[in-house]
Amino acid sequence: FNLEPAHGVIAPGEICEILATFCSKYEVMLRDNKDIRCTISEPHTGQPFETFNILASARSYWSRFKLQPGRGLAFGAVKFNEVPRTRLFQIKNEGQFAFVFGCKDGGIEAKEDPGCDSAVRSATPLGLLDASELGPDGQPPVVPPEVIPKSIDRFTLTPSGGLVEPGQTLQVEVAFNPKGSPASHKAVISVLVSGSDPSDSATINALKFDIVGETCHPGILTNDFRSVFEEQDVIPSLAEALANKTSGDDIMMRPCYCEEEVLFTYGSVVCSSHPKGVVERFKISNPHKIPCSVKFTLEPVVSAVATKENTKGS
Repeated sequence: FNLEPAHGVIAPGEICEILATFCSKYEVMLRDNKDIRCTISEPHTGQPFETFNILASARSYWSRFKLQPGRGLAFGAVKFNEVPRTRLFQIKNEGQFAFVFGCKDGGIEAKEDPGCDSAVRSATPLGLLDASELGPDGQPPVVPPEVIPKSIDRFTLTPSGGLVEPGQTLQVEVAFNPKGSPASHKAVISVLVSGSDPSDSATINALKFDIVGETCHPGILTNDFRSVFEEQDVIPSLAEALANKTSGDDIMMRPCYCEEEVLFTYGSVVCSSHPKGVVERFKISNPHKIPCSVKFTLEPVVSAVATKENTKGS
């Protein structure tokens, strides 16, 4: 408690008003507290002749809030150059008083964000501020909360701050822009809340709010031939397959893929044994994290050769 004035002289017939200020740096509850004691004394001699207690009741609260989700946001894999994906997180005021919150970059190499810090400091109770954070008038500079979008890495937060009344829930939209080459992106966001308990788990977790996303290119596996032709043989060249073939009727060249010629051969096929044709299966796999559309076409070798010759002639 702080009393102003704490002492004085009251002339006959006068009334003196005393202002009692309660300020606590912790969450406390006082009921019929007797810390304030009033002593009436003779003004000339200073001899006290009456003493009594002033009963006071008061309670102080921290700002209580809840982030949902509490640990962060995950966008997963997103196709490059698509329309930015959006996710939401919520901040709810579960306390007794309104508070101001602000979001800023919380990474190790993050730059200072005076706008966010000043806005939250402006709404913080004086008892929780250091003397260095106060202005010449004993008050922190008045700075309104930031509500404009703020970009951190590939993520944009809208709004990046605001005022939340008791019981109110405010949503923050986070947009992930999947531009450029495939890469994983992670941003650490610090959510600051005015008047919050620095030892509370919600405050500590809000300082490291992770947002992750990954930019991916669609595609299929084309360089691992042993995976594509897992039911057939993969050999260096067709010449090797022909060299291994013998003249016996019981030994025939099997289906295989020849790496040098970039050629698949069905091997030796007896027409009468397969009147409906020979079926071979290839394995087409997508090693990436997003779906892709694949179109397969068959072109005659003669057409390809003729096109090549025409290109040379022109």
